[in-house]
Amino acid sequence: METRCTHCGATTLVELEGGDTPPKSLKCVTCGEAFVPSRGGLLEKRWVLRRTNGEQLRFDSLQTLQTMVRSGDVLPDDEISHTGKGWRRLRDIVELAALFEVSQTKLTHPRPQIPRDFVSSAPLEASLEASGKLKTPKTTVKNNFLVFFLALTTGAAIVFTFHHFKEKHNREIQKAQLFVDDARRQLMQDTAHHVESSVAAFERATQVAPDYAPAHAWLALSLMASADGLLLDVWLSKEEIQWDPGQVALDEERLKDLENKASSRLEKSFLSATRASGLAADSVEANFVLADYFYRQSKVHDFRRHLTRIKIIDPNHISRHYFEALSESRSLDARLISWEELLINGPSQNRMRLKMVRFLLENKNYVRALQEIDVVLNKAPAHRFAARLRGHIVKLQSQEKLTPADAAEGEPGPVPEEEEAKAAAGKPEEDVKVAQRKRAQSAQKSGRLTPLQALLQQAEAKLDAGSSREATALYRKALVLKPNNIDALAGLGFCHLAQDSLPAAFSAFEQVLRRAKDFAEAHRGLGKLWRVRGNKEKSLKHFKHYLKVLPMGSHAASVRTAIIELEARPE
Repeated sequence: METRCTHCGATTLVELEGGDTPPKSLKCVTCGEAFVPSRGGLLEKRWVLRRTNGEQLRFDSLQTLQTMVRSGDVLPDDEISHTGKGWRRLRDIVELAALFEVSQTKLTHPRPQIPRDFVSSAPLEASLEASGKLKTPKTTVKNNFLVFFLALTTGAAIVFTFHHFKEKHNREIQKAQLFVDDARRQLMQDTAHHVESSVAAFERATQVAPDYAPAHAWLALSLMASADGLLLDVWLSKEEIQWDPGQVALDEERLKDLENKASSRLEKSFLSATRASGLAADSVEANFVLADYFYRQSKVHDFRRHLTRIKIIDPNHISRHYFEALSESRSLDARLISWEELLINGPSQNRMRLKMVRFLLENKNYVRALQEIDVVLNKAPAHRFAARLRGHIVKLQSQEKLTPADAAEGEPGPVPEEEEAKAAAGKPEEDVKVAQRKRAQSAQKSGRLTPLQALLQQAEAKLDAGSSREATALYRKALVLKPNNIDALAGLGFCHLAQDSLPAAFSAFEQVLRRAKDFAEAHRGLGKLWRVRGNKEKSLKHFKHYLKVLPMGSHAASVRTAIIELEARPE
C-alpha cells in the first residue's frame, strides 16, 4: 500500500496482503512525525498520461502536466485519464490549449525521450517501472529479422564446428586403431626387431590420437618387452663371459650401457601406462605394466592395488600366474607350476618362456630348459636370444659330470653282426638260416619305407617302450626331413607329455591343430594334458572329439575309459 505523510507529503510504502488493515500510526522517515496511514492514498489516485507511442506516465498534480506541456515533453495528441478507463486528448482540454500554442512556437527540435530513470526525477515521484504497467516500444520487423538471422548463423556455425571436430577425432581414432592392430601383431612375434618396430608404431598411434587409451597401454607393454629383452641380453652376456674371459672389460662397458637403456625404457613404460590408466582406469594392459613396475621397485602397496584391479576386471588374466611364478617366497615346485599355467594360457609368449628358461637354469634343470628353448626356436627360428641361450645351456650341460646311468647310456651298444654271431653260437645251422631269412624279409619291407616313415615308426616304437628321450630325438630328425609334419609334431607332444613338460606339449599339439583341426591324436594328447591339469570340461571336449573322428581308432577303448572316469568324477 502507498500512503503519504500528512505533515511533509513524503511517500511511504506499507506492505499489506489481501484484506489486511493498515497500522494505526506510522512514523515518517523524512520528517520524523507520526501520522495515520490510510488506503487509497494520493499515489494510488494519480493521473495517467498515455503517449501516442504507447508509453504511460503517472503523476499526481496537474501542475506537473502543465510544466511538461511548456517544456514540450508532451504532444496535443497524447491522452490523459484520471481512472485509467476514460481517456481525453490534451488538445481537447481548454486550460492546456493555450499552453500548447506557446510551446509550439518555442519548440525548434524533436521532442526528447524521457529517461528510463525518470522515477527519481523531482517532478515525477514514480515511473512506469514502479507501476508495473510500462509498455516498451515494439522493435521493428527489420531488427527482429536481423537478430534472428544472426542467431541462426551463430548456431549453425557452432553445430558445424562441433561436427567437424567430432569427425576429425573419429578419423584419428580409426587411424590409431590401425596402427595399434598392426603393432600388436609385430609385438606377438616377440623378436628384438619386431618389438622395436612395434614401439615405433605405438608411438605413432599416440601422436595421431593422443587421447586413445589402448595406444598408450600397448606402448607401455612394448616398452616393457623391449626392457626385458635388454635385461635378458645383460644376464646372458654375464653368463657367457665365463666362456670368453678375455672380453670382460669390453663387456662390462656394453652391459652398463644396456642396463641404462633398460632403465630408461622402464621409466617410459611407466609414464605411458600412467597416461593410459588416466584415460581408461579399467585398462588391463596399463594396470599390468604398472603392477610389474611397482613389483620391480618393491612397492608392495601399489603393486597389490593394481593387481587387485586386474583381478576385478579380468579374473583369468595371465598376471596372476606371472607374479606367482616370480615370487621367491614360494617353493620351486609351486613356481614351476605357475610357469606352466602361464604358458598354457598364453602359449605365444616367447618372452615369458625365456624367463621360465632362466628360472630352470637357476635350478640346473637343463633338460627341461632345452625343451622350452626348442619350442621358442620352432616358433621363431630367427630368435637370437633363444639361439644364444641354447648354446649356453649345451655348454653348461657338458660341464656337468655324467652320472653312472648316463655313462652306461652313452656307451656304444653291440654291433648287430656281433649279436647275430652270439645268438647263432650253439644253435643248429637250419635255425640260423631261418633267422637270417626273416631278417632279410624284414629289411626288404623296411626298405620300401621312406626315411621319414622309418623315423616315425622308430620313434613311435621308442615312445611305446617308455623311452621318451630317444623318441624325442627321432621325432626331431623327422622334423628336419619335413618341417611341420603333423605326425612328428603330435609325437613330439606326447614325448613332452611323458616328460611332464606340459607347456611344450600344449604348444606342439596346438601347432598340429592349427594345420589340421580334426587331427585325432592331437585331440587325444590335449585330452590327457587337461586331465592332468584337472580341467574336466576341456579334457572331455578333446576326448569326445577324438571319438568323433576315430570311433574305431587304436586308442578308442582307452579314450572311452577316460571319459567314463571323468564323468564319474564330482565337479
